[in-house]
Amino acid sequence: MTVKLKIDGQNYEFNLSNYADQLKEKADLQGKSSLSDEEKNTLQEPALIVEEENYKLVITSFYLEESNE
Repeated sequence: MTVKLKIDGQNYEFNLSNYADQLKEKADLQGKSSLSDEEKNTLQEPALIVEEENYKLVITSFYLEESNE
């Protein structure tokens, strides 16, 4: 799972493979119709924060679809 961004003419590529389980859990919560208070609070937090020396990537919302390929 890779996210590619171009910001101010500079290309960034983020490998999110290590975060796939965490993102899937959040996507599963977003798909539920009935949530506990704890689950509602979890959805209010960013889905993922990746901090490195030169950047910080914050994903607040996303859609995850599994491929059968």
